[in-house]
Amino acid sequence: MCHDLGVVSLVVREECSDGRAVISIEDQGVGIAPENQAMLFTLFLRIKTDETANIDGSGLGLYLVKELVGVMDGEVWFENRPGSGSTFSFRLTTAVSMDPPGMDDQTGQAAGIAEDDRDAVLADA
Repeated sequence: MCHDLGVVSLVVREECSDGRAVISIEDQGVGIAPENQAMLFTLFLRIKTDETANIDGSGLGLYLVKELVGVMDGEVWFENRPGSGSTFSFRLTTAVSMDPPGMDDQTGQAAGIAEDDRDAVLADA
C-alpha cells in the first residue's frame, strides 16, 4: 500500500516448527518517540506530533489488535526505527488437525474400524 508518507508493507510468515504464523505490518513513517512507546496499546491514545498532526485516527486500532490477539492466545509487539518507521507484529496459532474427526492419529484409519471393514465404511461415505 502506498501512502503520501511512504510505503506500508504486510508480511505473513509461517513458523512451521510450532504451527504458528507471524503477521507483520511495516511502515516508513516517523517512528515512535521512546517516551511514547509504553503507552502505544492504550485505549483511545493518539500521539500527536508535528509529523502526525494531519493523520486521522481514533486511538482504537492498536488497542483492539492487542485485545483480539490476546483472546486468541497470541502475542503482539513492535520494533521501532526512529525517523524511519515501525514494524508491528503479532503471532497466532494456525495449526489445525488435517485428519477428519474420528480418525486414529497413528493408523490414519477411522477409529474403531478394522482394516477389512474400512473399504466398506469409506464406500458408504
